Amino acid sequence: MCERETEIDPGKRFERKPGIALRIPLYSKKSTLNGDYVMKSHKQHLLACILALVVCLPALAGATTIVSAVPNYNTNQVTIMGTAFGSAPVVKLNSMTLTLVSETATKIVAKLPTNLMSGTFQLTVDSGTATATFDLTIGADGPQGPMGLQGPAGPAGAEGPSGPTGPQGPQGTQGPAGISTGVGSYNNNSSYLSGSNLLATSPAVSTTGNYYLSGVASLGISAGDEIWCQLFDSLEGIALSNYGLSASSNGDTVTIAISGAQNLQSGDKIQLYCGSYNANNTSVFYNGGFTATLINNSSVITLGGDASGKKTKGAAVQP
Repeated sequence: MCERETEIDPGKRFERKPGIALRIPLYSKKSTLNGDYVMKSHKQHLLACILALVVCLPALAGATTIVSAVPNYNTNQVTIMGTAFGSAPVVKLNSMTLTLVSETATKIVAKLPTNLMSGTFQLTVDSGTATATFDLTIGADGPQGPMGLQGPAGPAGAEGPSGPTGPQGPQGTQGPAGISTGVGSYNNNSSYLSGSNLLATSPAVSTTGNYYLSGVASLGISAGDEIWCQLFDSLEGIALSNYGLSASSNGDTVTIAISGAQNLQSGDKIQLYCGSYNANNTSVFYNGGFTATLINNSSVITLGGDASGKKTKGAAVQP
């Protein structure tokens, strides 16, 4: 049966009279072709809208997403931030299921597999009702992007007033004579450690004499590993410093300091070596270096050697 909507006069239908509250009709009247009238409830439309919201809102509010994923090479863990991870999420790196350290609805900390090669992996979080994915890069930085355009120079600030002249301080004592000769080297590039790694080499010594050597290295030790650092003569492979050693059961960042005093000949070069006992490229050298300062030009050394001036070999590790 065809129906047509009857025209309702808004002025009569919703007229507000003094002392009477405005009421919205709950029904509208329609006429059929044969002249009969039927009442259509506006409550039906309202109920349909409410049901649609009840069905759709939980799905919108419960969407599982990954906002960020940051690896920590010292702890060998990844921290994942996002939404709606659920109460028992399952985290995978490609096809490998990761062990969870902690989890909430918005943050997950998971252990990374050991000996993981550098590359980009698909990280997934399955909340039980939905799955989110994220491309996670391990170990390698991407190529450097192009330099951006230089921004406009800012306006010059107003010159401040000159401060008052302070009183003259007392004359200081004369300092000791400076050292005229020395060599050194520093490496600021991080790298994974194998059994033995050459990390820095000095220029050739120009003056024969006794030198004081001092070195330091910052390293990250993987759990269960031991790492060492020592200075050597590049020509003879003789140890020039003490043997610095550090170990960790949990994975730590440590600083190893080494020193020594040796008689060096003109043309000698000094090298810094560090290594890992596990030799599996999981412990990391972050940065480090050394200096060698001329003490005097004597051919006989007083520390780190014998009376003849010959350098003594290190007791522990040779590169």
